[in-house]
Amino acid sequence: MRIGEIISIIEQVTGKQAVMKEKTADEHMSPFGITQSWYMDTSKAQSEGYSFLSLHEWLTELVTSLNRSYKS
Repeated sequence: MRIGEIISIIEQVTGKQAVMKEKTADEHMSPFGITQSWYMDTSKAQSEGYSFLSLHEWLTELVTSLNRSYKS
C-alpha cells in the first residue's frame, strides 16, 4: 500500500482533507520525514511460516476506531 492510499483512507474515515507540505519548520520535523521510500521486506519471515495480514484487511477499522476515540 502506498502512502497516498493510506492518506486517502484516513481522509475518507475522518471526513477531512490531509494537509501535506513539502517543507516544515525544524521543530516540527518527524524522524520519518525522509525523501526516499521505505518499505519492509517480509519475505524471510514468510519463508519461516509467518503470515501477514494486508493493510487493506485492518487499516480502515483501526483508523475508524482511533477517529472515534479522538472525537470523544
